Amino acid sequence: GAIEAWRKVMQLKPDDPEGYGRMGICLQRARRFDESAAAFQRALSMDDDDAEYHYFLGVSLMQLDRDEEAVAAFEKAIGERADDGALRAALAIGYTQLGRLEDAEGAYARAVELGQDDPHIHLNRGRVAERLEHYEEAVKAYRRLTELEPNDEEGHRRLGGALFASEQYQEALAPYQQAALLSPKDPALRYQLGLCYAKLGNKKAATGQVKELEELDAALAAELTSVLED
Repeated sequence: GAIEAWRKVMQLKPDDPEGYGRMGICLQRARRFDESAAAFQRALSMDDDDAEYHYFLGVSLMQLDRDEEAVAAFEKAIGERADDGALRAALAIGYTQLGRLEDAEGAYARAVELGQDDPHIHLNRGRVAERLEHYEEAVKAYRRLTELEPNDEEGHRRLGGALFASEQYQEALAPYQQAALLSPKDPALRYQLGLCYAKLGNKKAATGQVKELEELDAALAAELTSVLED
């Protein structure tokens, strides 16, 4: 209904960029991304300074796996609205898709500076930082994630992993333990917790994780046992 209504408006006002933009939004909500991208492009051919339509164009292009074009659209939107944290976060996703991890990390950092405090942003920021082996930044991101979502097992697990990777074994213990409380039957988590105990010289606690693993994953139990025997 809404899409057809906008089509009729466009027949009456074929040179109205707002009409094409509104139709693009309707098409995007209907997941008709090819058509929505075309509508936004038509609107922008008439008004290239509309940050909102550049953003929505980028969203549709990302859905179409046209990541380079999407990044260009997000960058254009930011050129018009440099202090928009949501645009920075969208750009960070685009950079990540293109493998431009340093750029993605910078875009996420700027998004957070501009007030973006969504758990998914902190999760994605931490993942990018980990891939770059920037563990201090990953720890910051995951710590904030666990503050926002204290019952998020993945957040605690990833915080523990980033601390473990930076050889902060004592600090890694608490988030690993919390993750294990939230997901007690996860063998990979039990294995990692056992490694953490081993690094701290607590062989008794590490052996306790071996016993847990024997019920969950015999291969991981044997692997952790081998680590403890070295």
